[in-house]
Order: sequence, then C-alpha cells, then structure tokens
Amino acid sequence: MYQKPHVRPGSWAFQFNNPYFIYLDNTSMVAMVMDHACQQFGIGDNNKAIACGKDWVMGLQSKKGGFAACDVGNTHLYINNIPLADHGSLLDPRTVEVTACVVGMLAQLHESLVDSST
Repeated sequence: MYQKPHVRPGSWAFQFNNPYFIYLDNTSMVAMVMDHACQQFGIGDNNKAIACGKDWVMGLQSKKGGFAACDVGNTHLYINNIPLADHGSLLDPRTVEVTACVVGMLAQLHESLVDSST
C-alpha cells in the first residue's frame, strides 16, 4: 500500500456517505455520466468536478499500468495473514474490470492513458 499525498481528492463512493471506501470504477462512471449530461443535455458545468475525478483516478494508476478498486500497490500476500483478516480479502490487486472502467472514462473524455511514475 502506498500513500499518494500528491493526488488531490476527487472521488465518489458507491454509497451515500462512505469516506473510507472510495472506488476508482465508480468515480470513472460518475465522471462519464456528468460529462454525458453536460454534452448531451447541457446540464450544468461539471468540468471542474470531472477533471478532479479524472486526476484522482489517474493518480492511483499502478506501476504496471492497471487500476485496482480502491488502492494502489496493495498486492502483498502477507496482509492476508493478519489475524481477523476478512477471509483473505484484504488485498486490492489491479483488475481488468476496473481498468476497463478507467479506459472507458478516458475514451469518453478524449484523454490518453500514460505510464504512471508510481
């Protein structure tokens, strides 16, 4: 697990109020919906919020280029040996599903995916 102090906050959770588990795929989807509402229906000017969400997501790109659900670099197997670990589900490896959501967001926003320096 790595701390990313240089990444400004800009995410959305899948629940009404969940400050602890903020998800990259959900943030990507919210940014896409906000962009679609702006482009298709002329609803609001969400460019600042969309840019903030995109920057946050991109700031959590893994060293190998993919994206995990909530964290970056949380792939160390020893973490699952912590007593009372939630059945070995403390890891947050990058996945195809989350990476696809991010790529979809970037495509809609006409951005490109670049290698991360993390």
